[in-house]
Amino acid sequence: MGVLSEIVAQKQRELASLRGRALPSPPARRPVRLGRADNGGRLSLITENKRRSPSAGKLSTVLSVAERTAALERAGASMLSILCDAHFFDGDYSHLQEARAVTTVPLLCKEFVIDESQLDAARAYGADAVLLIVRCLTPLRTRELVAAARSRELVPFVEVATEDELAVALDAGSELIGVNA
Repeated sequence: MGVLSEIVAQKQRELASLRGRALPSPPARRPVRLGRADNGGRLSLITENKRRSPSAGKLSTVLSVAERTAALERAGASMLSILCDAHFFDGDYSHLQEARAVTTVPLLCKEFVIDESQLDAARAYGADAVLLIVRCLTPLRTRELVAAARSRELVPFVEVATEDELAVALDAGSELIGVNA
């Protein structure tokens, strides 16, 4: 079983707990504008706030989530990707709240989303966009989650790694697509 399969299996185990969690009231959503015209002609950068990686192990935690978020915004981030997976990345949905308190740029919930309850948590904790990884989903589930994200006022950021996955993302109506290759 590869790491991605292990992560998806872990997400399945976490769903009952997440569905039972009381969620905060979501803050007002910030617009996601990543085009050069939206960014003064500059290239838009999505930076990542990550504490651990399955491949690299523990990463620097010298800065808190809030301190790292503020530093990334000062460095020119157009959007901040906040890891929310606890088991593999030492993230948490509360990290979205911490980041939200210190930044004005939109936040991307970087999670392995397989269920609408994860979208609800992302929105409640302050995300403006949410990562959907085609490799973790069926084509039907990709379409459903893209629509479900939009219904929650979340911008779906759809990740693909192959041309076949790109076709799935486009068929799902994705407008913001990231390539992980």
